[in-house]
Amino acid sequence: MLMTSDLLEPIDETDMSYRECGVALVLGNGESRAWFNPSETKIQTTGVTTWGCNAIYRDGDINNLVAIDHGIQQEIYDSQYHKWNQCWFADWNILPASVVDGLLMTADFSEDFFHKSKNITDQCVIAGADPKLRAEKIKSAAEQFPNLDMKDLQIKMGKDIGVWITYVNEDDNIKDIDFPKKWAAGTTALHLACQDGAKEVYMVGFDLSSPNKLIKTQ
Repeated sequence: MLMTSDLLEPIDETDMSYRECGVALVLGNGESRAWFNPSETKIQTTGVTTWGCNAIYRDGDINNLVAIDHGIQQEIYDSQYHKWNQCWFADWNILPASVVDGLLMTADFSEDFFHKSKNITDQCVIAGADPKLRAEKIKSAAEQFPNLDMKDLQIKMGKDIGVWITYVNEDDNIKDIDFPKKWAAGTTALHLACQDGAKEVYMVGFDLSSPNKLIKTQ
């Protein structure tokens, strides 16, 4: 189901009823979400839990933030957004920070591909993609789908090239996504909302695309 702007009103930050469960509003980042800003709008109906994806955190607070790509995960972590909002990250497996030194010594690619978070702790999450393997995947995708926009494909598949080392704390408000795996952030958020017990799910900003035009949800 889709939700339109006539169901919303300016947000009252003292009213916490929007954090109750029962109905889920899942927010994508397509152009059709331009009218919805989490920091300025409130759902009129009570009992709605909000879910959002990736960089939506820059626009304001939502109940559950889903991030799949490693780069945006580290950006979100460094912003400390996770301290006051529930986050769901893919491949969020915590390791002793002592493994970092061994990784740096044995890696067969430049240290320029390593991205470290701001603060150093005794635990970390290490995730990313080998530049050589990613290049092979881009080539394979291009051969399998020759009509794809190659420039767009290279941007999308190349944005997480490298290794992200995020130093974490024991009490972080972040959950590892057990299932689904390897899905896009939007569809993952939809599935997690259902897992969370939502009886109704509304979608905003889930724009589709074709080789020739953008298809917006209304």
